[in-house]
Amino acid sequence: MAHKTIATPPGQESLQVELTPEELLARQAEEAAAIAKKEANMYKYLRIEEYPTIEEQLDMLYHGSLTSWRAEIKKIKDKYPKPE
Repeated sequence: MAHKTIATPPGQESLQVELTPEELLARQAEEAAAIAKKEANMYKYLRIEEYPTIEEQLDMLYHGSLTSWRAEIKKIKDKYPKPE
């Protein structure tokens, strides 16, 4: 069973008590919402890992063109699309 910690005066050991059924349901709903939010934003983290560094992107713009830079970024965006 899940527990919660009850605050106690300084110097005393904290207390652990079981969650009520309502508290447990609320906690499970919060955890499910947090997981859903993380999954919905996962594409951002995956894109960040693959994007070239700022220095590399500036080199692409300087030595190449805006079109080549856009093409490189688009490949990554297409690989990890934003969820609808």
